[in-house]
Amino acid sequence: MRQPAWLPTYDHVHLDFVHLDGDNIIHGTRHELLELCREHNIHRRSITPFSTRMGRGHVIQGTGSRRDNTVCLLNEDMEWGHYRILPPFLGYNPFLQFWDLVKLLEKLTEDYSEGTPTRALADAMMQVCRLWMQAKRSGERGIDLRELDQVLAVRLNPLMHAWLYPIIEHNNHERVDEFDPETGRYTGSRQLG
Repeated sequence: MRQPAWLPTYDHVHLDFVHLDGDNIIHGTRHELLELCREHNIHRRSITPFSTRMGRGHVIQGTGSRRDNTVCLLNEDMEWGHYRILPPFLGYNPFLQFWDLVKLLEKLTEDYSEGTPTRALADAMMQVCRLWMQAKRSGERGIDLRELDQVLAVRLNPLMHAWLYPIIEHNNHERVDEFDPETGRYTGSRQLG
């Protein structure tokens, strides 16, 4: 009977970048692990090469999760253990989980009132995420920086100027912080009468 097609999550495991939690995983030569796989009815493709600073060999790998950055390895108790992958590992997935970010930003906008810096940052990030998702859907490899600049300037310039350049009265002049949404800048000062 033919075995179904199956591939392990990673084609090579660098054990120096896997947090093993003190577990002893099964490792050895390919021939030794083939016999073990036959005895326990494990697919032969689960035998995966590994490397460490100390040497090389093979391990038995189950189905890990690239999304959660975990690898599944058979340990000496003949149980599957799910272990965290640390960032320098080539298989580490640094990609942002968009829907998790959207949930976080929605919670921030609920918790903070309009006009606070945190709310403005959350709103700006939401718009940046929308631009990002539009670019991904359309298959573009980048975002037009002018659009990105406009999103950030419109949302953040009022707060940056309010915090960095408060209204100052000096020599009968007052700075007028009138925000122009088209240019994304503050303009003017006026004579006090």
